[in-house]
Amino acid sequence: MNSNQNTVNKFLVVGSGLSALGSIKALNKMGIVPDVFDTSIEIEQEIIEVKDRLKNLNQKDWNESDINKILIAPGQNKKIFSIPRKTVLNSSFFYGESQGISDIKSSGILPPFSYALGGLAEGWGAAFLPPAKEDLHEWIYSHDEICQNFKEILKSMDVTGEKSELDSSFPLLKDDLHSLEYSNEATTLLSNLQKNNKNLNILIGKSRLLLNPIKEKFSPYFPTKLLTGRKFNFLESQRIEMQRDWHFQIHDAIYKPSNEIKLLAEEGKINLCSGIRVTEIQPNSDNSINVHFVIIENKKLSTASYQKVFLAAGCINTSRIILNSKKFYNTKLKVQTRGGFILPAISLKKINLPLTIKNTMPEFFIAIFDKFFSSWIHIQISLQNDLFENRLNSIKDKIPFMNVVQKIKERVFIVFVNLSSDQAGHYELQLDSEKMSIYGPRLNTLYVKRFINPLKKLNLIFKIFSIFVKAKVLVSPFGKSNSGTFHVGGAFPMKREPKNWNETNQLGELSDIKNLHLVDSSTFPTLPGTTIGLLSKVMAYCVTKKALKEGS
Repeated sequence: MNSNQNTVNKFLVVGSGLSALGSIKALNKMGIVPDVFDTSIEIEQEIIEVKDRLKNLNQKDWNESDINKILIAPGQNKKIFSIPRKTVLNSSFFYGESQGISDIKSSGILPPFSYALGGLAEGWGAAFLPPAKEDLHEWIYSHDEICQNFKEILKSMDVTGEKSELDSSFPLLKDDLHSLEYSNEATTLLSNLQKNNKNLNILIGKSRLLLNPIKEKFSPYFPTKLLTGRKFNFLESQRIEMQRDWHFQIHDAIYKPSNEIKLLAEEGKINLCSGIRVTEIQPNSDNSINVHFVIIENKKLSTASYQKVFLAAGCINTSRIILNSKKFYNTKLKVQTRGGFILPAISLKKINLPLTIKNTMPEFFIAIFDKFFSSWIHIQISLQNDLFENRLNSIKDKIPFMNVVQKIKERVFIVFVNLSSDQAGHYELQLDSEKMSIYGPRLNTLYVKRFINPLKKLNLIFKIFSIFVKAKVLVSPFGKSNSGTFHVGGAFPMKREPKNWNETNQLGELSDIKNLHLVDSSTFPTLPGTTIGLLSKVMAYCVTKKALKEGS
């Protein structure tokens, strides 16, 4: 990085998440080593030290202090029926509000944003599914082109999954796959669901995960007195409960963008400039771009110039940068969200047995194309969901009917129903020029709810109920909204013929700022029901390749 404003550097990527990695991959493919500006918040050092200790110890040697520090979920959400919050080893470092508390104010649900190295995908980067053709009517890039780029992106990534009926609309796009060990109960339930499904618009198959299962042999630890039915203490129970995530969290089997970013920096494929927060971007008369930023450590303001900038800061942070760059203090910017809700389900047979090492990733996906929604509905099933079990454990310790709660744990699981942005609420973002900091005006956010038509929702729930009832599972008709939480985009939708100030062309450019390419989910015309994390990486790769080709 050269912060001398008279020097024009060549290429800059802003951000370190999945979108940034997509741009970097396209740049590296052309032999380009870009600068990368990022705030780069990382997990606390004390947690890393505990994690490293546990990695090399047998579970029977884990001490109470370490377990309490990183493995027991904190009681941050006291409401029994609220949705528990996922953390990484008890740390919420990848959620942005802990760093942005003084310069963002929310009404309703806070939108998701991150200042972490790797972005929000540091905590939510496992499950993926490419979009179906039916969900891309408003997109400029064709389904074939997106799938081809999906295939290129997946070449260098570890993927678990297998061929299934999902492939008919959601192609697998990778040949060399890892297999994930599933419990007999999960395999049996999946087989029964597939066997009883006669609807061509309902597709069921094993999950697709960005996951590299650890090959080393895992030896579970069960206290002798537990196996003999005698009582055991809280510490012993926690040792067993937390063995589920031994591979996934302690050994980093789940894909984390930060690991890829660090490797690229070590290999000299990027110039990583950490501790930098971009606040404003302005074009010059020669079509170069001035990037204004704050060096977080000393709160120093600085500027650097680049020929091309690929903005991959995440939809909320990107929106803020653009609003501030244009000095739009009274303009409301709409941000789309992906809709959804969760439904509890209870199996007549035990599906979550105690004293077993469990897979806490989603076991299988169900995709439903419903004429009333005109888009695919994406459902994830996790029979051993760590958040749900931790919530039940906290209840069990407070009531006298512990055996009842244990029986519930063995039979109950959660059905995650994900809808497209057409069925969801949205955010309104607006800068407040009266509340200034070194990072610019405060960002005010408002979440605007949208309620699904009750008849449409009832029809969908009945379909879901019908899928499961033949496998001796009852799904509750009463759901909990999960809208407006972890998937946002569409603030600057990509259009074939952009007309409004916030619409971008196929290169992710706004009409008055050439060579600034928005490459994260902020340019998505719509958000499909399938998870959009890896899609963000793929689309950033697509857009960056095209921008380099047209700029050559």
